Amino acid sequence: MPAHYSESNSPQQEIAPSRGVLNRSKYTFLGFALGGWPLVAALALVSVAWILVCFADTVRSTVAIWLRSDTYAHGLLVVPIAGYLVWRQRHAVARLQAVPSYLGLVAFALGGALWLLGRLADVDAAQQFSLVVMLIAGTWALLGARVVKHLLFPLAFLVFAVPVGDFLLPPLMNFTADFTVATLRLTGIPVYREGNTFQIPSGSWSVIEACSGLRYLIASLTLGALYAYLSYRSLYKRVLFVAFSVLAPILANGVRAYFIVMLGHISNMKLAVGVDHLIYGWIFFGIVMMLMFWVGSLWRDSPPHSIEGTSAVAAADTLASFKIPAAIPLMAFLVAAASAFWPAYAQHLASRYVKTQPHLSTPSPVGDWRLSDKNFSWSPQFHYQRAELRKLYTKGEREVAVDIKYYRHQIQDFEMINSGNTIASTHSRWNVIGTRPIRIKLGAREASVKETRLRAGDAEVLVWHWYNVTSAHTGSEVLAKLLQATQKITHGSDDSAAIFIAAPVVDRAVAAHEVLKDFMTQMWPSIDETLHRAKP
Repeated sequence: MPAHYSESNSPQQEIAPSRGVLNRSKYTFLGFALGGWPLVAALALVSVAWILVCFADTVRSTVAIWLRSDTYAHGLLVVPIAGYLVWRQRHAVARLQAVPSYLGLVAFALGGALWLLGRLADVDAAQQFSLVVMLIAGTWALLGARVVKHLLFPLAFLVFAVPVGDFLLPPLMNFTADFTVATLRLTGIPVYREGNTFQIPSGSWSVIEACSGLRYLIASLTLGALYAYLSYRSLYKRVLFVAFSVLAPILANGVRAYFIVMLGHISNMKLAVGVDHLIYGWIFFGIVMMLMFWVGSLWRDSPPHSIEGTSAVAAADTLASFKIPAAIPLMAFLVAAASAFWPAYAQHLASRYVKTQPHLSTPSPVGDWRLSDKNFSWSPQFHYQRAELRKLYTKGEREVAVDIKYYRHQIQDFEMINSGNTIASTHSRWNVIGTRPIRIKLGAREASVKETRLRAGDAEVLVWHWYNVTSAHTGSEVLAKLLQATQKITHGSDDSAAIFIAAPVVDRAVAAHEVLKDFMTQMWPSIDETLHRAKP
């Protein structure tokens, strides 16, 4: 066999090929250590693909939101970034033995149950979040806790792909309005505020959804979490920077809104009132992000030693004798079976729903209350109901409007509780002055409902509104969603109703609250009978 020489051709420097080098040559391909791991990795990828196929509706709804919403378009980048973060851990993972975990399988089943609950309640975000949980738990079940520990952040980073955050719009809009009005007054500019609309001497401004800063907050949190993971090794530094990435855009958005209003005020409403309004906002946000990362770099940790060299060789040596545990194919089968079960069960439950058209009869007048042919000035911004009832009742000079939106056979984006269904949209002439929970009498029972004051110019309306699911009445959207899910499992029905009782605020001597209370005392049995007749 010919000898191997160094470049100097000195026989004294003959080199016998080391076992590690041979193993690396024989057991690596494209940077991966070969042995049992390629087959295990392939099985894991097939399992992930199968999960995504089984929950294809959830995947499609997620991608659809990414494509149509500027707020959540970053989801298109989150997935490849997560894939890259997994790739960075390949050598660390290759040094470990894959050991299936039945605890991970339990977590996978719980994730599936959470997905089913979200499906029955028609909550997209719950289904999408549950899918991420199942991807993490499926990896845990198949490869074991030691492996998933190294892949936890890359997999958990997929949470940022879930298009959730609309529930933050009202508090963010309120904070932006509060901050802007307060700073304008500190500047010496007189402000008249009504809800999230305010007026200064140079013109009127309104804090709408685009001004809430939700886009900035989500983008900042996503980038902040990624930066913290890549830049710091200690947990407390990571937590501090993520908290910083949450607070910074909220405060910055308040400052941005103030500057835009001031720019419009100084220019006599010629600047920052059109497209340039958004352009200035994104430029300002870019500056804030650069400052945030600069501050974060001041306490950045030094990177860990690379494991691409000798560690990769050691990984090849370790895995030269790696055998696939017999439990891995069994675990893959169990994960696949559990993946198929939950969508099939959801489809079975949906097949039992009543799909006939409901009918709402007019509640009969009771006592001194009479039906009126007049139109009421306000109506809720609810859509896609299967049946609707809108009537006005009078008692002398008093007026009360009854508006019921009845839903049956609800499907995604056409359900009762949806971000598009509001008591007053930002595009309507009505402004929400305030909302509070109250308890009212519904016959012999009490129910927690919401009381909202609305104003449009000189007109003001007081509204009591709540949801009816089965025989329960609640003003909580979360509780109503849970009741809907329970009703679908136990009764095979998704019938629900949104109920609105409204009275104009016209006479301070006779409070609208007392008018509504008197109306409900007499008219509720008749309204309740209307709801019962509509149910299957």
